[in-house]
Amino acid sequence: MLLNIDTIHDGGKYRVKDKEKAKIFQYLCATGTSTRKEITTSLGFRPITVSRIIKELIEDGIVTEGEPKMRRGKGRPEVELFPNYRRLSALSLTVVSGEIRGLLLDLNGAIVSSAFISVSRESSNNGIINTIKGIIVTLLAALPAGSELAGIGASFPGTVNSVEGRWISSSRWPKLINIDLRAALSEYGVPVYLYRSLDPELEYFLFKNKEYRKGGTLLFHWGYGIGSAFSWNGKVLGSSLGRFGEVGHWQVVPGSEKRCTCGSQGCLETEAALWALLPEIRKIYPVAPEDEPEFTAFIRDKDIASLDVIEKALRYVSLSLGNLYKVFYPDRILLLGPFTENRYILDSLKRGFIVHTPEYTRSLINFMVISDSRAASLGSVYHVYRTALKPLLQTRVNV
Repeated sequence: MLLNIDTIHDGGKYRVKDKEKAKIFQYLCATGTSTRKEITTSLGFRPITVSRIIKELIEDGIVTEGEPKMRRGKGRPEVELFPNYRRLSALSLTVVSGEIRGLLLDLNGAIVSSAFISVSRESSNNGIINTIKGIIVTLLAALPAGSELAGIGASFPGTVNSVEGRWISSSRWPKLINIDLRAALSEYGVPVYLYRSLDPELEYFLFKNKEYRKGGTLLFHWGYGIGSAFSWNGKVLGSSLGRFGEVGHWQVVPGSEKRCTCGSQGCLETEAALWALLPEIRKIYPVAPEDEPEFTAFIRDKDIASLDVIEKALRYVSLSLGNLYKVFYPDRILLLGPFTENRYILDSLKRGFIVHTPEYTRSLINFMVISDSRAASLGSVYHVYRTALKPLLQTRVNV
């Protein structure tokens, strides 16, 4: 979780010693344990610089000392140092299928506690807000002693105004109208970060893999819903209207009588999303689950690409992905979701996609199937932690 901490001061005013402090903390997190002498040798800093910075980190509680490390030969034993991941905690809120999920995470991204609640499609603002607050109360009860809640990160589907912290609408809950999430959660006295689903997931994969930060990266999700996110040179792009990459609500069957969860008819999701396909899939596999992670495991090794319902879905998805490619011409396409983890469906999708792309680009297309069940959760609290850590990684004296 603690990736790129040594860049935490980039883009703002800082002193050289602030960068050194961040690098020392990053080194401790990367190694898990070290000593002052090992840090001095590895980073090439002056011993007095390391000693004074470590003193500050211990005073601020983000580094702890262990038992002396016995040495061979002469000299005083070195004291082991450890990053204190419980110094700060964060709450992550995400949506999977029709369920709001909350995780209490420590500074290293480890799950301290979790709470999952299914939300009725008929729920309105008050019901959804009360559900979220119920999850938060449950998780706060598990906050470790001595840990400070740094903030709340939420990754929600639909129309999201991240700047104002407003969840404007969601096709999964039609009665949800313009929830001011920051105001609703102000009683907890911590920063609240709200993101459109897929954006923090893409950001998570970007800071995990520096190659993804070069040029254009397209994330395409095919699961309970269908959507995309796009980044250019490591920056996730968005819209002031709160919707971007909503490929699932492209109209692909004009005149269709199939009503989408968004209220329109003939959207891509009506032909290919898990929520739309599940009734047909269950005619053959009655126990097929609705939950995305469970559905992923259920179909991973099943040869279902030849089923009529899947073949039809593949035609629409490959056409839509081909058109999306021709909008951005990305350097790579990251495929996320249960359907693309099935090798039979993936092979068919690639074949169909190639048909809808220009011949001169086909050898340049780089597909990658990615999977990390915690990408949305960790991505939504990434900036929570960076904001909270930044003042702790500024030196208080001119060491």
